Amino acid sequence: MDRRDFLRTGAFVFGSMAASAPVMAAFRRAIGSGNLSDASIQALSDSLNGSLILQTSTDFSSAVKVYNSRFNDMRPMAIARCADAADAATCMEWCIAHDIHFVARAGGHSYCGWSTCEGLVIDVGPLQDMEYDPSTGIATFGAGVQLVDVYHYLSGFGRAIAAGTCPSVGLTGLLLGGGQGMLTRGHGMTSDLLVSADVILYDGSTVHSVVCSDASEHELFWALRGGGGGNFGLVTKLRVQTFPLAGEVAYGAMRWDWSVAKDILDYWMGMGATLDPAVSMNLLLSPAAPTVSNSEPVIYMVAASTKPDDSQQTELRSMLSGLANHVPASKLLSYTTDRKYWVDLALTYSGCSHFSNPYEDCHFPSDQWPNGQLVQKAFKSKSDYYTEAIPQEGFDKIDEWLRLRHQNPSMNQQRASLHLDLIGDASVVNQVAPDETAFVHRDTICCAQYIAYWSAGDDCSLVNENLDWVRGFYEAMRPWASDQSYQNYIDDDLTDWAQRYYGSNLPKLRQIKSKYDPQNVFYFPQSIQPLDDGGRS
Repeated sequence: MDRRDFLRTGAFVFGSMAASAPVMAAFRRAIGSGNLSDASIQALSDSLNGSLILQTSTDFSSAVKVYNSRFNDMRPMAIARCADAADAATCMEWCIAHDIHFVARAGGHSYCGWSTCEGLVIDVGPLQDMEYDPSTGIATFGAGVQLVDVYHYLSGFGRAIAAGTCPSVGLTGLLLGGGQGMLTRGHGMTSDLLVSADVILYDGSTVHSVVCSDASEHELFWALRGGGGGNFGLVTKLRVQTFPLAGEVAYGAMRWDWSVAKDILDYWMGMGATLDPAVSMNLLLSPAAPTVSNSEPVIYMVAASTKPDDSQQTELRSMLSGLANHVPASKLLSYTTDRKYWVDLALTYSGCSHFSNPYEDCHFPSDQWPNGQLVQKAFKSKSDYYTEAIPQEGFDKIDEWLRLRHQNPSMNQQRASLHLDLIGDASVVNQVAPDETAFVHRDTICCAQYIAYWSAGDDCSLVNENLDWVRGFYEAMRPWASDQSYQNYIDDDLTDWAQRYYGSNLPKLRQIKSKYDPQNVFYFPQSIQPLDDGGRS
C-alpha cells in the first residue's frame, strides 16, 4: 500500500481503506459543502505527498494550534500538511474547484489568528529546506522555516539576516510584512533582503508557479517586500541576501528609576537621527511587578552593536554612558555589558538561553523536536509608529496606563508592556524611499507595540479586562502617534487598517492584487482588495 493511502501522523486513513460514509458526511458539513462527493475528497488525499488531517484525526488537536491560544476554538475542516510545493498547488486547485476557502500557514503567528480558517489550512510548515551559496551570500529557505532555525543554520557560515526575536515565527510571514529586530537599523527590514521568491498564483483560470525577482515579475516582487502575507499568492521558497556576522556581538542592558523615565525617553528618541546604524537600542516600559508593593513602573533598555571590529564594546559602552550620564547616577539601577556570538544572543532575546539545550528546546514539541519547551501564548497587541518625540502629556498617559494595570490585582499577574524599537533617520530602514518597496514606513523614530498577556484558561471577564487595557492604552496615545501601524502586528480593531499599514503604496498594491489575484482567492478580513474584489470584500 502506497504511503499516500494513509494520512500520516495519525490522520484519518483514506487510500484503499475507504473512509466511512458518516465521516465523509461530517467532513462535508465542516466545510459547508454538502455537494462534495466522497470521490472528490478521496482524490485530494490520494494526490498529496504529505497528509490530510481531518477533525476526526487523533492529532487534529495539536495540528490545529496556532501561536496565539486566543484562536484555539477555530476548527478548520482539515489541515493539509504539504510535503512539497506541488502539494500546496494541488490544495489550491482543489479548493478553487470546490469553492472552499483556504489560507496558507507557515509559522502560525498571525496576531489575529488569520493563519487558520474554517476551510482548508494549507500548512507549508514542513517545507524547511535550507541552503547557503557562499559564492553569492544568498540563502534559500523553504516557506516553513522558523527564525530560530534560520539563525542557527546561518551561524555555521558566519552569516546572518535582519529579522525578529521570537524564535518560532515563520520567516515567510515575517518577511512578507516587513520584518524587524535587533539587526534592523544596520541592515534594513527583512523584506529589503529578499532576492527572489517562488510563488503559486491563480490567474482566474489556472494555478501556476512563478519565480519573482527584480528582473522577473517585478511588480509582484515589489509587493512581496512589505505588502503583507497571504495577499497575492502562496510563497513556497525564499532567497535572501545574508551578511557576514561571524564574531561576537557587544550587548548591554540598563534599568533606571521611573522618576527619570521621561528624560531617558526624550534622550533615546533623539538618538535615532545620528546613532550608528550598527547599534540597536530598544526600550521596554512596563508596569511594576506584582510582588512590588509600590506602583512605580519600570523602564528598561537593551542594546547591541554589530560593528565588525574590536572597538564595538568600547563604543557601545560610550553610547550607553551618554544615556547613563544624562540622569543622576543614583537613578541608574543596573547596567551590564558583555559579548556573545549572535546566535547565542538571539537565543537570549528569544527567552531560550535558560533551557538546558537552548537551540533544541527553543521549539514547540513535535516529532522533530520531542523535547521542545515552547508553549502557546494568549495575548493582544496593537502598534504605532512615532515620527515625533512624545511630549510630557503623552508620557503622562503612558505613566497612567502602566499604573492602572499594576493596580488591578487580577491583571498584574501577567506581563504587559509598551515596547519601543528605535529606528531613526540614521538607520538603513529610513534611507530607503517609501515607494521603493511595498514597505512604506520609512520616516519613523520608532515602532511601538502595546501588548498584554494572560493565561489560556483565564475566564472571559479577565480576558476582556486585558483587551480593554490594550485598547485603552492605544487610544490614549492617539494625539501623539502617527497614522501608521505595522502590518506584521496585524490588528482586527482597526477600521482604517489598509491606510495605516500601506499608506501611499495602497493604490499600487491594489493594482498588483488585481493582476495577480483577480478572483481574490487569497482573502481574509484584512487582505488587500483588488480593484474588482470578486465579491469577497
